[in-house]
Parts: sequence; structure tokens; C-alpha cells
Amino acid sequence: KDLTAEVARAFGPSGLGICAVRGIPNLQEIRQKLLPQARELALLSPEKLARYELPEAQYCTGWSRGREKFKGKPDLAKGSFYANPLFEDPADGDEAIRAKYPWGTCRNVWPEELPELAQAFKDMARLMYEAAKPLVRQCDLLVEAQHLGHGQKLFEATFTNSRMCS
Repeated sequence: KDLTAEVARAFGPSGLGICAVRGIPNLQEIRQKLLPQARELALLSPEKLARYELPEAQYCTGWSRGREKFKGKPDLAKGSFYANPLFEDPADGDEAIRAKYPWGTCRNVWPEELPELAQAFKDMARLMYEAAKPLVRQCDLLVEAQHLGHGQKLFEATFTNSRMCS
């Protein structure tokens, strides 16, 4: 289905830059598996959670709480867990790449206390990743219509050439 008009409206001069994707198969089932795991993660003791903090990844992989600032103070109102859902090792063993891009190439770290978290996280992220593909293709079509030669640059950069999904 051609959604160029909807994408143009969302991302055009008067748009909010928001597109809602509906009707994603299996979303509720996958969500029901992930959310309880997320709750259990958040309820782990601070000592256990600290084992999954990765300062060497600038807290962009693993657990992060209070590392971001809000109004000049550590934001303790939320915790976040980051992982790359497609690649356990985004650097594919290349330590030079890991040193250059530590925030996006650190190996995933999964809490041993929650053995089902990794699969639930990956399932949800892969679902989102696949759901985004048609939207990104539509964005490329919109840009191509206004800038000949653009082609599928956004799609290629996002889905073909990148290993950074966290």
C-alpha cells in the first residue's frame, strides 16, 4: 500500500514528525512476554543491577539509572535497559571498532537472574525493526520524489549497512 501521502503529512512542514503503525501481528503476545520481564528487572536489587551497568559503553548497553541529568540532577525517576536486538556483538569482534564506537558496539549483557529477558527483548525489538521497514521505505520514496537520486539511502543506512540497533 502506498502511504506516501500519510508520510508526507506526518513529516512535512506542518507535520508533527509522528507516524503510528497499527495492526502489527503478534504485538500483544510479544508485549505480554516482555513487560513482566521488564518489571522483574527493575525490581532487582541495586547491587545486582550494578553488575549490568557498563560505563565503558557510556551506559548505552545494559542497565542505566541516574546517569542522565534532569534539571541538573541525576534522573532517578526511571531506569533503562539497552541491548542490540540483532547482534550480540555489534563490533563482530573488531576491538578497533569497539574502541572507536563504545556506545554502540559493546557486547550485550543479559541479567542471569532473568533467563527469559533476552529472548523477550529480542522478539519485541525484531518485531519493531520489521514494522519500521515499510515506513522507512515510504520515507525514501517521499524524499526521492523531491530529490532525484536519493533512492533508498535511508533504508540502506538503517537496515542494510548498520549493526547499531541499541
